[in-house]
Amino acid sequence: MAEWELYFVAFIDILGFSKMVEDDIHSESTVFLEKLFRVYRKSKEMISGECNITQFSDSIIISRRYAREKFKSFIEVVSMYQKMLLEEKLLCRGGIAFGRHFQDADFVFSEALIKAYYIECTEAKYPRIVISNDLIDLVDISDLTGSELIRENDNTVFVNYLNVVDDEERKLILESLRDLYAQYQSNSKIRAKLLWLLQYADYVFKTNHAPPKFSRISQFVNGG
Repeated sequence: MAEWELYFVAFIDILGFSKMVEDDIHSESTVFLEKLFRVYRKSKEMISGECNITQFSDSIIISRRYAREKFKSFIEVVSMYQKMLLEEKLLCRGGIAFGRHFQDADFVFSEALIKAYYIECTEAKYPRIVISNDLIDLVDISDLTGSELIRENDNTVFVNYLNVVDDEERKLILESLRDLYAQYQSNSKIRAKLLWLLQYADYVFKTNHAPPKFSRISQFVNGG
């Protein structure tokens, strides 16, 4: 009989996925396919057997059987996945919730997934993975070091996936961000998300890479 148990579940959406597929088709290459599959395969090799990672199309599901003391390790897996995507210059956003969940190799039936999907659709907005308020209230956050999660001024709590200590990794992330921001200068929708991401990186890394949000009208008219 199928077991219907409490799980942590993260639902992650790859941003710009349809454009990736279109680019690979038109260029007759597998650039984006290889990037996404590389992250997926590497993450499967790195995690313990207690976590499940499933990807279909632009959707990623990461799940783990619920236990308050396992919240930290679950967040670390989600953070690792999002960071590896960014290092491949791929953006994502998502939600994390808990609830009843059943999954085997080819079948998912989940209350928690519905909650996480709703958070991704309504609250994430930017390249961040937002955690449900009821989960924050429930888990033992005293087990955290204080750097795994971050709260924004809109009161959302999200995974602090730029929490890195390795200088080489930080350099790689900042290079990816600068390249992405330059690449999407003409796309106002994506540029707004990347501006948020640069501001987040500046906060974590104590840098100043995000362009200023305001300038004098005289500077604009005179070309600076």
